[in-house]
Order: sequence, then structure tokens, then C-alpha cells
Amino acid sequence: MAQPEIDDAGPANALTVRLGAVLGVFEGVLYASVGALLVIVGTTSKLVREVPPATERSTSPSSCSTAYCSR
Repeated sequence: MAQPEIDDAGPANALTVRLGAVLGVFEGVLYASVGALLVIVGTTSKLVREVPPATERSTSPSSCSTAYCSR
């Protein structure tokens, strides 16, 4: 028995290919946005951890650490 020929050039298939391309671009933009957001959050949290509290920035000799002393 002969197999029926598959019509790959039909309008439904072209629509599927276009929809797949649009969804692929959307997925790429989504992943890039999430990645950028993670970089921003990671950088911000690192900067927040590096800033000492106001008590550590005191210039009095008793509580002055060498990293945060103003000279």
C-alpha cells in the first residue's frame, strides 16, 4: 500500500513555523531578561554586603579598623 504524500508547503505548516520562530525569539528574550536580572541582584547584594554599618565607619581610634579609617 502506498504512503500518502505529506504536503510540507501548506499554509498550516508555514504558520506553525512562523509561530515557532516567534516563540523562540520570545524565549530568548525571556532568558536574557532573567539572566540580566540575576546579575543586577547579585551585584547589588554584593555591594550592600561591602558597605559597613555607620558604627564601623567611626573615626575614633578605639573603633577604627584599618579598612574603613578616614585619614
